[in-house]
Amino acid sequence: MIEKDIISWNSIISAHAQHGQGNEAMDCFEAMQDSGGIIPDKATFTAVLSACSHSGLVVDGIRIFSAMVNTYGIEPEVHHFSCVIDLLSRAGFLDISERLINIKDTDIDPSVWWTLFSSCVAHGNLELGSIAARFLLKTEHNDPTLYVLLSNLYANVGKWEESADVRKLMRRYGVMKQPGSSWIRS
Repeated sequence: MIEKDIISWNSIISAHAQHGQGNEAMDCFEAMQDSGGIIPDKATFTAVLSACSHSGLVVDGIRIFSAMVNTYGIEPEVHHFSCVIDLLSRAGFLDISERLINIKDTDIDPSVWWTLFSSCVAHGNLELGSIAARFLLKTEHNDPTLYVLLSNLYANVGKWEESADVRKLMRRYGVMKQPGSSWIRS
């Protein structure tokens, strides 16, 4: 394209983010800023934060989030917080993620708690995972994934009784996990 507008830049950055090409997304973000006249918007920051998250670019992601707020004066929305929580949590900074959630000091969207909970499961952090699960059980109590992951988290750290209790709770509420299936036939 001879002239790129915010939509074309956002599309390019998003495409790189979706394909796990964090460095390329960062290069496009920098090129957009250097091109002059085009100011990043909320969608730009969502795309570039997502790219940082999926590529492990923690320092870049924090720098960009800070610039979004302090340089561009954009008030973070739930998807921005979710990207930053994902960025920090994937990298193992679960305690910082929790502090960021607590700083927000308002009702946190369940997607943010899901992000933190999933990372707690991946990193085997039972203490924080239990806290996140408690919040999710208030709003997502019909989602079998929550119960299965929580049960697995307990089992992975050798808390077999608690794991069984979660499965019992699931049955008590009538929450059913869909059985696995395959499209492959013999």
